[in-house]
Amino acid sequence: MRKAIVACLITCLFSPLGLKAQKEINRWYFGYNAGINFNTSPASILTDGQTNTREGVATICDGITGDLLFYTEGSLVWNAHHQVMPNGSGLQGDPSSVESGVAVPFPGHPKQYYLFTTAEYKGFRYSIVDMTLDNGDGDIIPDSKNTLLLPTEASTEKMTATRHCNGRDFWIITHAKNSADFYIYLLTPAGLSTPVVYKLGYYVREGGWEGVGYLKFSPQGDILAHTIGPQVQGVPGRGELFRFNNQTGVLTGPYSILDGITPFGVEYSAGGHLLYVTASNQPILAQYDLRAADVNASRIDIARIPSHLSIGGLQMGPDKQIYVAYEDGYEKGYRYVGLIRAPEVRGTGCSYIQDGMDMDPSGNRRTAMSFPSFVNSFFYYPADFTAVAACLRTPASFQLINSTGVTSVLWNFGDGTTSAELAPSHTYTAAKDYIVTVKVTRNCSTDEKAQTISISPPYNQNENVTICDGTSYTLPDGKIVKTAGDYQSNLTATTGCDSIIHTKVVLLPAYHQTTDIQICPGQSYLLPDGSNTTVAGTFTASLKTYQGCDSIIITRLTVNSVIATERYDTICNGQSFILPDGKTTGSSGDYKSKFMSVNGCDSIITTHLQVNDKPVIGLDPTVCLLNSRPTTITAPSGYKRYLWQDGSTKPSYTIRYPGRYRMQVGNDCGITTLVLNAQDCSPDLYVPNAFTPNNDGRNDVFRLATPHGQVLLEFRIFNRWGGALFYTTDVSQGWDGTFKGIPQESGSYTYFIRYLNIDKQEKTLKGFVTLIR
Repeated sequence: MRKAIVACLITCLFSPLGLKAQKEINRWYFGYNAGINFNTSPASILTDGQTNTREGVATICDGITGDLLFYTEGSLVWNAHHQVMPNGSGLQGDPSSVESGVAVPFPGHPKQYYLFTTAEYKGFRYSIVDMTLDNGDGDIIPDSKNTLLLPTEASTEKMTATRHCNGRDFWIITHAKNSADFYIYLLTPAGLSTPVVYKLGYYVREGGWEGVGYLKFSPQGDILAHTIGPQVQGVPGRGELFRFNNQTGVLTGPYSILDGITPFGVEYSAGGHLLYVTASNQPILAQYDLRAADVNASRIDIARIPSHLSIGGLQMGPDKQIYVAYEDGYEKGYRYVGLIRAPEVRGTGCSYIQDGMDMDPSGNRRTAMSFPSFVNSFFYYPADFTAVAACLRTPASFQLINSTGVTSVLWNFGDGTTSAELAPSHTYTAAKDYIVTVKVTRNCSTDEKAQTISISPPYNQNENVTICDGTSYTLPDGKIVKTAGDYQSNLTATTGCDSIIHTKVVLLPAYHQTTDIQICPGQSYLLPDGSNTTVAGTFTASLKTYQGCDSIIITRLTVNSVIATERYDTICNGQSFILPDGKTTGSSGDYKSKFMSVNGCDSIITTHLQVNDKPVIGLDPTVCLLNSRPTTITAPSGYKRYLWQDGSTKPSYTIRYPGRYRMQVGNDCGITTLVLNAQDCSPDLYVPNAFTPNNDGRNDVFRLATPHGQVLLEFRIFNRWGGALFYTTDVSQGWDGTFKGIPQESGSYTYFIRYLNIDKQEKTLKGFVTLIR
């Protein structure tokens, strides 16, 4: 059956204002020699990158082909051959800035790019890269290099850029420290404007980490997110959301504060409705709904990151997935890049995968805390639309993916008809392929997009079917019939097109026979169709008669049950047991005895035999009464009888005085007796008064004894002049009569001991020990 499909055109048509296929973002280089290539589908890793940085980078590609032009980590600029440009060293950016650079096309100058760099103590600057220099490989125009915009005492690590709504110019914004000032620049064919300064939101102080974080525009350029690190470790930072007019450059807000976490990385879903934030103090990946009345209260924690990882920056890719950066220890990077596969889905349905893409299948490549910075409007496709095709004379529907700020829309359905509705439907009168285009006008821009749809005609088919009497046939529409006749099925295909199928059903006579069979478990039965079965049931075999119709033989098979019984018996070790089948055993186990039942099937008796031993007590016969305190002795559990010397029959017995005590434990297999010897024990350490370090293996070391769990705190040895010879806190260590490997003379030595006795009281011992050689 012919199906209608929706196929996107390979190239997208944009307005005459300069928008082209947005492939400037198709090759990323970042971290430790890591890279991703979005010119392949799915995205693949790149192995030729030269970056070796924990944080910010910037890359830029040809907007039509997606071929690499250049990339930087703030201090060096590499060309497409991964060689530093002749004038590409000594930039005043910093690889440790989270947004160390961003490359912005110079409007009206198709081969030139403004390369903005920023660092907290190097200033906010720009250099101009001219791709016609160095034989077309590009270089920095010398007179433009490191042009200062904000001095070192004002710059932070934060900057971002978005396209002007006229589709040609660009807005660039940075934040100054020791202020609440946003500096907003406009890049036009005439160059970079004088900044407009807005004093809004939080006062970013010098020192600490408040100058660390991200500024990032939404893909639509209407929202600006600002993440602010903590001033001191352990105190949460904050995030701010501002409104931005990409026609006038007016910044307002903040209209929402993100608190309760220390936000770091930030990224939007492609539609600009959901905001994702990484929080370094928890660490978590959080999601916010930008459509909510209270954005901060809309937070959903998508994932808690394992403690060995630090979560860093976020960046949407050309595939509209969001990529997540980590490091596994400071400056150690991480082998994998995380993925948010469905960023437009609210909650955990966004499909976050921690180890989403392996950056290091062969070695030496790691992600780090940041991805490349881009002009965020490169990720905005203003005229994207969905098309649901239909069949002939039924409506096809069309809808813009993002209708925010649309002032007018014009659809051309490819058959000479148009519509100005936002979400029109259209009925085609001829079945064929059509190129549908839409022209979308917003405040100061017009964009176009085209797709090809296929319209299919209705489908007709005739079928002839023969069935045997007593059987049924399922028509194409799912209806089941058992009688002869002509039937019509009306179906709707996946394209929405009707299909009409005429089915003529002819009934042939059939032969029927029913047979009842009984078998035992484990036996098999050969059915009339030649198959074997071991299970009960009703089996229908269809065989061809000489008329070509099925003869139906029904076999009703019964599997007689096995008579199974179980018994539980115990004997003592050394005894023997006679099983139901006459066999004898003396070991524990499960034994099966088979007999023949009256129905000819097995009867199985399972005997669970347990061989018990005479009781085993397993207690130390010596009982210590520490400080003459009573102690309770407990016999092993699980036995039938207990008896103490005074007639007590409980498992536990409290001994209060020194002496001999008798414990008896019994079961069906006998009685075991243990005589306990109770004696008073000292709570304190035992300290010898002499030792003979002559290497005869006897009393060679002056060592302390802690027989009852005393805890050694300090053990020191001094000679007669007060010189320290030995020190330890390990009770297993003793003095071997040497100092720095030199044997000491025979004589008397002073010891000092500090310890906790068994009552956890701190005690001190001082005395003399005699060394005898």
